[in-house]
Amino acid sequence: MFEPQKFFIGLMDFFTILLPGGALVYLVSNLFLPGQSGDIGPGITETGRLLGSAEPVVVFLFASYLAGHVVFMIGANVLDDFVYEPLRKHARKRATKAKRPTRSLKKTCLRWIAAKVFPKRPDKALNHVLRIKSCTLAPLNADDAINAFQWSKARLSIDHPLGLAEVRRFEADSKFFRSFSIVLFLLAVMYFFTAHFLSSLACVPLFALAILRYIGQRFKSTEQAYRFIITLTAQPQIAEPTHAGGVVYRQETGTTTYLVTQARRNRDHWVLPKGHIEPCEDSRDTAVREVREETGFRVRVIRGLYDCRLGKGPESPLVRFYLMELIEGHWQEPDEGRESVWLEAADAIERLTAAESKGLLAYAEHLCRATPDR
Repeated sequence: MFEPQKFFIGLMDFFTILLPGGALVYLVSNLFLPGQSGDIGPGITETGRLLGSAEPVVVFLFASYLAGHVVFMIGANVLDDFVYEPLRKHARKRATKAKRPTRSLKKTCLRWIAAKVFPKRPDKALNHVLRIKSCTLAPLNADDAINAFQWSKARLSIDHPLGLAEVRRFEADSKFFRSFSIVLFLLAVMYFFTAHFLSSLACVPLFALAILRYIGQRFKSTEQAYRFIITLTAQPQIAEPTHAGGVVYRQETGTTTYLVTQARRNRDHWVLPKGHIEPCEDSRDTAVREVREETGFRVRVIRGLYDCRLGKGPESPLVRFYLMELIEGHWQEPDEGRESVWLEAADAIERLTAAESKGLLAYAEHLCRATPDR
């Protein structure tokens, strides 16, 4: 099966390492080692002959890979720290301060470039993601362990691999132009010192355009990751139950009766047994445990019923109810000392206080009638 994230990892290696390295090796070899002819280039053929290799392609690939890593390292340590970050910082200041007349040429150029590659509010998506990241990692005391962009990519790798592939596409594009700009700069310097002035001059505008493209694509990669995270977080989340309980029945001489118990706080109210789900506890285990603690009876789960809120507000506890059967011969004194009674369906429904509980028991009675073997 096609896995886009793995495909784009390979694509990034090709565009950011091999392709810039290959271009640099090809042009430099032709510049300093001019030969007569060859399949790849006269300089490459000459290089292979000087190194005693019968396969200049192998020499070319090895040199391209090595040169590509050197170019990538230079770009990561120079352009990221001394070009992208200062422009990003200037764009951030431009968004938070009023426009003032600029006196220096350097600030004028920075303002112009920042206006071309960054929007007016470049940190809008980032600030939202920082809040989401803080809420997620603060309970682990790990908010400072990873930056926003790396955290966003980690989340996308789990929740949205196709989104991560889109982000990696922008990343591959930006890293290629970052390495390509270093290649153009090195070529401009070498052409200048070897008296190829026209070639050196031609590299200058290409270098400037590559820098602009690198900055723009890097910003797009981070923005795309932040947009995916914001969108995923904004999707309606399925509420998880906080409590679990059950409608417990038993069959004696062809009659089905149901278990109802007194409420903990108001003994005049009658409820279905239920309780809070403990951390790392399965809701089925919670339901069985709560029935035993509140009524003293041991039961087993037959099937799930449905989740319902016991109350009108959205903060009311969401309870997952199960249809449960009594295990005969097992009873112990309940932990909470509440009275419990067995009643037929009509009497149990009348005895229950909450309308939601009445509906649950009526549904359980319908299921028991539909499956009389139970």
